[in-house]
Amino acid sequence: MKLLDSLLFSFSILFTLIGIHQSMKHGFSNSYWLFMMATALFFIYHYRKNKNSTAHDDTNNKKKPKQHIQNKKGHLHKKR
Repeated sequence: MKLLDSLLFSFSILFTLIGIHQSMKHGFSNSYWLFMMATALFFIYHYRKNKNSTAHDDTNNKKKPKQHIQNKKGHLHKKR
């Protein structure tokens, strides 16, 4: 996980906790913006995580898959 991803996730959790505290103290309507910031940061984090994982999967798919052969008993062995 990169630094920016860690910060996005951490601030998302932080804004959620502060929002819960402020909604208990001042009401939900006054802390609504904190929950929206937390949601936006989490969506950005999730988008970046999925974008990085699909790019990583694309590079791994270019490798040649290992081939296996099956013997008479049905056991798989690596092809030499």
